[in-house]
Amino acid sequence: MGGRLIPLALNLIDKLSIYKTQDAVQNLFETELRGCQLYAIVNNSAVMCFGEAEWQTTTLISEQVSVNLNGPLMFTLSLLDILRKDRGRLVFVTSHCGQQPLPGLSVYSATKAGLHAWCTAVRLELAPHRTPVVELVPGSFLLHSNICARQAHFFDDMWSNMKPGQQLFYETYFGRFRDYLLPLCRRRPIEPFPADDPLLESIHGALFDKHPKAIYKCESWRYWAYYTAFAFTPRFVRDKLIRRFLAMPEYNGENHAPVHGGDPPLVEPDRLAHPADPADDPHAGNAIRRANDNNLHNQTADQQGCGTKAWTFVGDHSYPTKLPPGY
Repeated sequence: MGGRLIPLALNLIDKLSIYKTQDAVQNLFETELRGCQLYAIVNNSAVMCFGEAEWQTTTLISEQVSVNLNGPLMFTLSLLDILRKDRGRLVFVTSHCGQQPLPGLSVYSATKAGLHAWCTAVRLELAPHRTPVVELVPGSFLLHSNICARQAHFFDDMWSNMKPGQQLFYETYFGRFRDYLLPLCRRRPIEPFPADDPLLESIHGALFDKHPKAIYKCESWRYWAYYTAFAFTPRFVRDKLIRRFLAMPEYNGENHAPVHGGDPPLVEPDRLAHPADPADDPHAGNAIRRANDNNLHNQTADQQGCGTKAWTFVGDHSYPTKLPPGY
C-alpha cells in the first residue's frame, strides 16, 4: 500500500494555531482528500513537569493544562462532525496518573484525569453513532522517551520564581529532588521497539481492532498489582503504597541532612534492555524520565493507498516511545 504524508504544524497553546489547523484539515477533505474518509484522530500530546504544587509556576501550569487537556479538546471538537459522519475513531493517549494522581505530578495528573473523564463521557455520547472513543494507557517506559528533556529548565524556572522564604525552607529538599531526577533529564534518540513488544500490540489494537475496547493498557504485573491495590485499599494504606510505588525523595523536616527518598523506582524489568532492571542495577533506579516535551505538535493527514481513508494525528513525538513510573 502506498500513501503520502501531509504535515501540518499545530501549537496547542495558541488558539489561533488550533483554529488555522482545523480549517486546514477540513479544507484538505474538501480538496486533495475529496472522497476520503477520516479514519482516526489520535491525540498524543503531553508536557509533564515534576515538582511539588507549591513550586509550580503559573507558566508551567498553563503549559501543561493547555497542551495536555485544553488544546486537544479544542482541536478535536470542530472535527467531531466529520468523524461521526465517517464513523472514524477518536484515540487519546492518557495515563495511569489519570486513575491515581501522584505526588510530584499534581498538575500532570489533573490534566490526565480530566482527559480520562472527557473520554468516558464522549464515548457514551458517540456510541449511538458507532464512533468509538478509545484510551491508550502506555504504562511505564523509563528509557525511551523525551518528556523530561526540559526538566532541568523547569527546575531553574521553579527555583527562580520562589520567594526567598520558600527557597530557604525547601533548599535541601529541592536539591535532593532535583539531583534524583536530573540523570535522565536530557534528550535521547528515539529507539525502535521489537516487533513483538506489548506496547505495539496495544497501539495496533487501539487503531485497528474492528470493535475497539474503551481502554487499552500496557502494564506489567507490578503496575497491575499496585493500581489494583490503589483502587481497593483504605486511604491510609493507599498513601503508603503510592509513596512506595514512586520511591521519590520526600521532605523530611530537616534542611541539612540529605537522605534518599526510598527504594529505586519500580520499573518493568521485562521492558528494559539498556540499562538493566533497576532492581538489579541500583544506579539505573535513580532515574525517572518521560516522553514528549514540546509545545509544537504535528498534525498530519495521511491518504492511504486505497484512497478511501485518511488519518489525523495530534502529537509531538513519534511512537513507539516508552514512559516512566506512573505515566
